Amino acid sequence: MKGKPVFKLCVLSIGICVAGSGCRGDGVADLNGRTANALSKTQATVVFFVATSCPISNRYAPEVQRLSETWASLAVQTRLVYAGDESNDEVRAHLLAYGLKIPALRDPRHVLARRAGVAVTPEAAVFNKDGRVLYHGRIDDRWVNFGVSKPEPSRRDLVDAVNAMLAGKPVQSPGGPAVGCSIGPP
Repeated sequence: MKGKPVFKLCVLSIGICVAGSGCRGDGVADLNGRTANALSKTQATVVFFVATSCPISNRYAPEVQRLSETWASLAVQTRLVYAGDESNDEVRAHLLAYGLKIPALRDPRHVLARRAGVAVTPEAAVFNKDGRVLYHGRIDDRWVNFGVSKPEPSRRDLVDAVNAMLAGKPVQSPGGPAVGCSIGPP
């Protein structure tokens, strides 16, 4: 009987960490190796999961930077999360090489990637100010399959999701799967 209250307390604590922003950090680290919190208390946080070695992820770098700049004035924070085994120096070099000026974090154990429900890079997740995932999926439909892309996307799933969230409307699921490099096991 004594074990049951302790068990309930443990389950409650885990539930708070998974569901809300009450945890210390999100399982991610900044580029100095310190535990960090990827989510902000602004209206929304868009997290782009990327990898230094993924060619599709790298092709999206200009669009990711453009979206980050567009949303900066709309109470939408953006973060890059590297969910691979990249070193801090490799991430810094990648940011410089691709002109990315977005705060970058590392998630080598895939804690935030699992919480967001993402499986490939590039893939995005939108969290509300309470840390709830409102959207996870592709950025747009530019990539049809590996090695097959369109010159311009015809559907911008992530932009549609952020616009719906900002307008107080329900966020729709992406129109198709994200195409990219598997995040794989930690």
